Amino acid sequence: MRTNKTELFHSLFRTFILFSFPLYMANLIKTGHIEYYIAPRMVDYVTWTVVALFLVALYQCNLTLTLLFSKSYVTCDCEHSAPKSWLKGISLYILFALPIAAGLFLPNTVLGSSMVSQRGINLTGSNFSLSASSTQNASIPNSIDTVTNQSGSTDSSTNEEIAKKFPVRVMASYAKLGMRLYQQPSIDVPDNKYMETLSSISLYLENFIGKEIKIKGFVYPDNNGNNNQFIIGRIGVNCCTADATPYGVIIENTGTMSYSKDTWLSITGTISKTKFNNEDVLMIKPSSIENISKPDSGFYVYPDPNFFASS
Repeated sequence: MRTNKTELFHSLFRTFILFSFPLYMANLIKTGHIEYYIAPRMVDYVTWTVVALFLVALYQCNLTLTLLFSKSYVTCDCEHSAPKSWLKGISLYILFALPIAAGLFLPNTVLGSSMVSQRGINLTGSNFSLSASSTQNASIPNSIDTVTNQSGSTDSSTNEEIAKKFPVRVMASYAKLGMRLYQQPSIDVPDNKYMETLSSISLYLENFIGKEIKIKGFVYPDNNGNNNQFIIGRIGVNCCTADATPYGVIIENTGTMSYSKDTWLSITGTISKTKFNNEDVLMIKPSSIENISKPDSGFYVYPDPNFFASS
């Protein structure tokens, strides 16, 4: 048994650090700021992690109180004794304190054009390339046989005609979504299927040229030297911001107005195409551009977990 001030110092510091992590994470969940860092589907896992860390902190608190009031502290006699040097001890605990300090004193910010500058931007709406997507998977059929029209009924002649326009490329889900979008008078790109919608349009781009589309996102200048073009994008997150990827669409700016980086816009226009890295990609010729406020939540987009269920 050891009972000295050094042991008490280490025990108090460990208790403080172990309580800091779950309390900070719990505050992020309560305020909704957890959305800046992880996808909503991961919040439940983080919540259980908070509970586990809190239990560990309570155990360490019990050890500290034992040392403080009973003047005895039983070690496990393992090879992980506290550093004997104050400098080593403080240096060790700073490694744990820095993340907490960064979280408390640095603002929660939305990823935007700065990430595009670092990672580039995906203009296909998915992780596959347009060149690769033109090769059909031999294990799946070449077309979708049924499609439901706007009224909810099916028409065999309409089905056959539309199905020919949407042979299966990559996966059947993209063809099915493409057919549904094709029948809509105007395409509104939703947040819950942002990447899937852009992917389907990009895969079957020729079918959608001239069709009206509405999309929103932040502005990023086109780096190809085209002063009359800019990119409107969103940040796609799978699990957390560590795997975040910028997705976007080229906008042909036919007007004289310029838009600064990270300005949020809602754009309505018609679908066209242009060249990017020697590939045909989606481009929108806007009929109206509206400035909108940066959203307080919902600034990232996430893959639809049910999208491939029917593939």
